[in-house]
Amino acid sequence: MLGYVGGPWTIEQTREMVIAALDELAATGIRHIARANLYLNPVDERGRPLTRLDRHHPLPEIDVPHPYRSAAEEHGL
Repeated sequence: MLGYVGGPWTIEQTREMVIAALDELAATGIRHIARANLYLNPVDERGRPLTRLDRHHPLPEIDVPHPYRSAAEEHGL
């Protein structure tokens, strides 16, 4: 679990928590992950849930299908 005590967290703080979680996982010897589910709950600075970017735009659904592969990986280098 990330940030289950305290908050709300900034994007930068959340990024650091995700990196810390990955570092802890790697420290166990695990080297591969099939998929990951990360649900982020957007809030304002007071911790109130956000459902819209503004009056005209609902929050987007973000789906990252796979990591970026470098040209070296694409060519087996």
